[in-house]
Amino acid sequence: IQPASQVSQEEYPELLALTASELDELKEMYFSAKKHRKIDVRGVDDMVKGFIKGFRQEINPLALLSSLKSSNEYTFTHVRNVYILTMYQAEHFGFSGKHLHQLGVASLLHDVGKMFIPDEILSKPGMLTPAERRTIETHTVKGARYLMGIEGIPKLAILSALEHHKKFDGSGYPSIKG
Repeated sequence: IQPASQVSQEEYPELLALTASELDELKEMYFSAKKHRKIDVRGVDDMVKGFIKGFRQEINPLALLSSLKSSNEYTFTHVRNVYILTMYQAEHFGFSGKHLHQLGVASLLHDVGKMFIPDEILSKPGMLTPAERRTIETHTVKGARYLMGIEGIPKLAILSALEHHKKFDGSGYPSIKG
């Protein structure tokens, strides 16, 4: 495969089909979580390995992101975008092997807790009420608890699900009271 910036018009639909296929797999994983079924860690592993292989073939992650812009499914698009950018940056910063793989799993699963938030709150147009905002903020703890119950999930993924809305200065959520 050529770098995405040099992909021919004939090859581009193939690249988009691959992206759509992986997005479907990601949706399936998240819907399994919503039904409180354990996700198949091998599926996550395969997705991460495939993406790492794509980087080694010099696929431009921005080309993959652009293929998802038209999606109206915010959570899946967001998760996929976070995953693509995280993996691209991590590999370029020198992460490899087990560490790169764990970062990939963590970035794919960081928002799994949103599957436990009512759809009417997640997709509500306009401003959330304070109660709805508090409900949304529970997705970090719910996601971490869910992942803790799955054998083979890297600890980094659990921590990422729990703390991905924490800020460097300690603000954000969840609030940790000592």
